[in-house]
Formats: sequence, C-alpha cells, structure tokens
Amino acid sequence: MLSTSRLVTDSTDGDVIWTEWEMGGTRVDGVPQQLRGVIIWGVSGDRLDWSRFYLEPVDAGEDGVEGAIGASPGRRRRPPTRSLATPSRPSCWCAS
Repeated sequence: MLSTSRLVTDSTDGDVIWTEWEMGGTRVDGVPQQLRGVIIWGVSGDRLDWSRFYLEPVDAGEDGVEGAIGASPGRRRRPPTRSLATPSRPSCWCAS
C-alpha cells in the first residue's frame, strides 16, 4: 500500500497535462516499494476526462543505468572485435 506521493513536475499543453510522480510505501506483504513515472491526464472543461499511467518500480541496484540497460530483454551486444590478422569485410553495427 502506497503511503507517499510527490508530484515532481508537470506540464500542460492544451487539454493534456503531463505529470511526473514519485510514490513510496510498503506493500501488503511488508516489502518496501518505490515507484516513479508519468501520468498523463486529459482535461475536458473543468474535469479530468481520462488518464494513462506509466509507473515502474524503482530498481535500487548498484549497477545504475548501464546495468539496467544491459540487462534489458532484446538488448543487442556488440560483436567481438576482430583480430588484425583475420580477413574482414566492411560491416556496420547498429543498435536497435
């Protein structure tokens, strides 16, 4: 169950409001949890008409961004470097 919510920043463009949030608390099983992300709100007149939630648990690991990106599913690794003695043909490595 979340116990704190903090609006980090917001931006309005016409009838759409983008908000960035930090949320924290303790789950029902007693495990602490922290979420961060964006909630986009659609406004119609003086009421909120719709919303989209893009919240993810915070990974408190020590690997930082590089560790998280490297562990992402579908992440392509660079091919091994070739020895100068090995004949090679032109190639291109492009991240997708």
